[in-house]
Amino acid sequence: MKYQSVMDLHTHTVASGHAYCTLREMAKAASDKGLELLGITEHAPKMPGTCHKFYFQNIKVVPREMYGIQLLLGSEVNILDAAGTVDLAQKTLEKLDVVIASLHVPCIKPGSRQENTEAYLNVMKNPYVNIIGHPDDGRYDIDYEALVQGAKEYGKVLELNNHSMDPDCTRENAVENDTIMLNYCKKYQVPVVMDSDAHFDLLIGEFDLARALLTKHIHQFAEEAGHIRLSTISQSKVRTILEEAEIKPNKITYYCENRDPDFDQKMHNVLLVYKQLSLQFDENGQLLPFPENEQVTHVLSYDEKPGIQAIANITEDLPPDENHKTISRDYEYKRLGTISLLAGIDLQTGEAIPLVRDRHSSKEYIEFLQLLDSKYPKEDKVRLVLDNLQVHTSQETRKYLAGVPGRFEFVFTPKHGSWLNLVEGFFSKLTRQSLKGIRVKTKSELVERIYKYFEEINDTPVVYHWKYRLDEINPNEEAQVETLSLEKSS
Repeated sequence: MKYQSVMDLHTHTVASGHAYCTLREMAKAASDKGLELLGITEHAPKMPGTCHKFYFQNIKVVPREMYGIQLLLGSEVNILDAAGTVDLAQKTLEKLDVVIASLHVPCIKPGSRQENTEAYLNVMKNPYVNIIGHPDDGRYDIDYEALVQGAKEYGKVLELNNHSMDPDCTRENAVENDTIMLNYCKKYQVPVVMDSDAHFDLLIGEFDLARALLTKHIHQFAEEAGHIRLSTISQSKVRTILEEAEIKPNKITYYCENRDPDFDQKMHNVLLVYKQLSLQFDENGQLLPFPENEQVTHVLSYDEKPGIQAIANITEDLPPDENHKTISRDYEYKRLGTISLLAGIDLQTGEAIPLVRDRHSSKEYIEFLQLLDSKYPKEDKVRLVLDNLQVHTSQETRKYLAGVPGRFEFVFTPKHGSWLNLVEGFFSKLTRQSLKGIRVKTKSELVERIYKYFEEINDTPVVYHWKYRLDEINPNEEAQVETLSLEKSS
């Protein structure tokens, strides 16, 4: 059974005092390993050699995205007594993205079974604690059934700590204790999370020991319950089981949860822009000439596609032969890093405009705006339909826009309404036609292929038209646009 790890929530940087990499080095390593989410959880102040409380109080200055992955910045707080006291104040904890609570020998000596268990149960009452860290340390004798029941009652997640199972780790009997904990988690339906507890960047996302134990646990209970292991079941048997149960996993009904109080208004505004665009084309779909003596507005649908993996073969593909009619590829590969694609689709001409960079911060977004500024006549306006990513409205972006007043207008899609952005369909097409299954020798080769794809698309550009609910829109309304002036952000 193969797994693709997407997150590692328990890691430490050099700020913890006994770890050895910077925050950027840890984020880059997580990106290179294909993670989507990385938690940086520095040891709280009572741990010898770690950072001061001021470190956690100023964590707001750190961006929450680096190298195409999302960062959760928090702390591994120390449980100090059986009452569940921790070494960061509540007003500090509430500002953190993730909080892990753990027992550490330098901060609290092992007590009785009852005392150790009460320490965990009481810290679970803290609303800002999300995860109980390495509860498998045999130096702290605990009642695992009570631990799991407490996690269920207070809505906490128990950690399956990969480092604990390392033979070189000072924690005792982790495998045995984790096995007991998993049995109770199964009984009471309590979730666990696999974490590396990495103190060095090479260890990020390494869950081999935890994954092996969890897999063994799954197989054991599946077979005891009379369930066939998926690793041995035939395709035809799976099909029969699904048919008998009238399950059709290929047929899914999707919906988009509305979490924006102004969703309808913002959607209406985006559709209004599309409606007004539709009137610029004749009945044959040809763009009408722009009216003379009127300022021209060029309308683009814009978005970013981050985290595009540059993946290389370890061994060469095998060509087709008499026995194998298709190319044969070794399942092992190596990651060369990721790139980010910033792209806009001119909704009047169909031209696709790319910018490929390693990141997609405010700097790269401003670079894309500069690209548009140089492309279109200076007397025209450029209007972008885009989502609510922070870099689109950052202070750096506003400073650039202040230098080109009146040049750009922005129409923002509602939150969780990215499906309203026409460029999303283009990205889907790009993935299917060019990126799916692609192997390259270098990141530069991947970049070149993406630019080549855009060149081929632009040889015969296709104009994207929106049709959904346009009949309900009055084109004589005035579209609401943002200019993102510096004054507005102050």
